[in-house]
Amino acid sequence: MHQNAYWRNGPIEYNAISGVDMALWDIKGKTANMPLYQLFGGKCREGVPIYRHADGRDLNELCENIQRYREQGITHIRCQSGGYGGGGFGKAPASAPQGAADGVYLDSRKYMRDTLKLSTAFAAKSVLTSSCAMTCTSV
Repeated sequence: MHQNAYWRNGPIEYNAISGVDMALWDIKGKTANMPLYQLFGGKCREGVPIYRHADGRDLNELCENIQRYREQGITHIRCQSGGYGGGGFGKAPASAPQGAADGVYLDSRKYMRDTLKLSTAFAAKSVLTSSCAMTCTSV
């Protein structure tokens, strides 16, 4: 299948191989009149964990949304305050790459400060439990 050992013919070939592989497994499952999970050894879990994205215009709204998801039994929650693109973007500093425009440059120091504020607020409002964790290092 491989004509070249160096790059192994790249992603196009592997996409084609994976398509053929999926088709062969599908044929095998239909021939055996079995779902694929049985061919792979049987059911191994009742479901898969999911995550939800919680956001809010401010910290209170964000914490309310997190609490609502926690009450629904969701333990994996991605958090963001200020909406998409909000909070971490600002004036491009002098150290920014040449041509970086204001408003599109991620200020990593501000982002880390905001992350610390979020985690402190989560702890104060008891939105995080032992099954939920957020770690901030080197802030």
